Amino acid sequence: MTDAQAILAIDLSSAPKLFPGDRKAVNAKFRTLVSDWHPDHNNAPNARSVYEHVVKLRKIALDLLSGNAAPKPSSVLASREYVTEEGAKSRFSYLRQHSGDLGDILIGSRTVAYEIGVDYRDVAEAEILRAGSLPYADDKMRNEMKRYHPALKRSLVLGDKTVLFYDRPADCVLLEDLKGFLGGKIAPVHVAWIVSSLMNMVCYLDWAKLVHGAISLDTVLVCPAKHSIILVGGWGYATSSGQRPVLLPRRTTSLVPRLMVKGETVSTKVDIDLVKDIAQDLLGAPGGTGLHFDKTIPRPLIDWTLSPSSDDAPDEYGVWTNTLNAAFGKRQFVELSVSPNSVYNT
Repeated sequence: MTDAQAILAIDLSSAPKLFPGDRKAVNAKFRTLVSDWHPDHNNAPNARSVYEHVVKLRKIALDLLSGNAAPKPSSVLASREYVTEEGAKSRFSYLRQHSGDLGDILIGSRTVAYEIGVDYRDVAEAEILRAGSLPYADDKMRNEMKRYHPALKRSLVLGDKTVLFYDRPADCVLLEDLKGFLGGKIAPVHVAWIVSSLMNMVCYLDWAKLVHGAISLDTVLVCPAKHSIILVGGWGYATSSGQRPVLLPRRTTSLVPRLMVKGETVSTKVDIDLVKDIAQDLLGAPGGTGLHFDKTIPRPLIDWTLSPSSDDAPDEYGVWTNTLNAAFGKRQFVELSVSPNSVYNT
């Protein structure tokens, strides 16, 4: 185990001192250090500080290997100016950028912006409508579920795209960014609560007779402190169960190829398949490849991710609950010691 004070003494500009070698060597060293210093299993008073410093140093080391400049002192990486069709201008500053099927995804300090190209304006319009009209049986259900649903702050219609701005609570991060921050693999006990939250959402969608069709790492916000999620993006793809979607992401049609056939319709099974695919990805085995060889993952969890999905969300949730009991025993809250400030280097 590398000495804590020695790690903390390494300046950010000297990241290669801790992480010498190529990308493979950097990632191997990172996994060793995470095993030593992750505060989930290291009770030392300074474990969290060491862990967060290791994560920053790894990112800089990888950036240097890629030929990128070291991170700017400012937490804001860039900004974009938007000019609407009416000529109104606005500027959006963001911390992280991802590429989606329909356009860029920008993570701001309290906002997630989804850019949707002009060729998909009908999808953007459908998303605006859907995000603002999700159904609830009563006020009790609204109060319970609304926190997990998207909060559209505003939208801009530009000449070449539509931009949708959603609220990002201060304690939430994009699931894609959480996975990257943790080195591309999340501990099974934390994958479990993420999947539980996603399956709760699928049960809601099933009740609403909707198929989201785009549940993915870049449409989900996660709150590590509360063990909860927000299905924030992708609502423009949502389709009534039993209907033919107008459009679906490439990942969905790749996972469920029958949907490429003319006339095929969607059902709850599509969303459940997407959740299982996310679980495999978070466990470090995209597509399920190699899951059986990872002895750190409970076998019941592996079996569930690889099993055929039901077309009934409550039934599948029951199977999932049994899986949790078999994999982890009595339920308990296991803290995931990751802050949004660490993930976004703010």
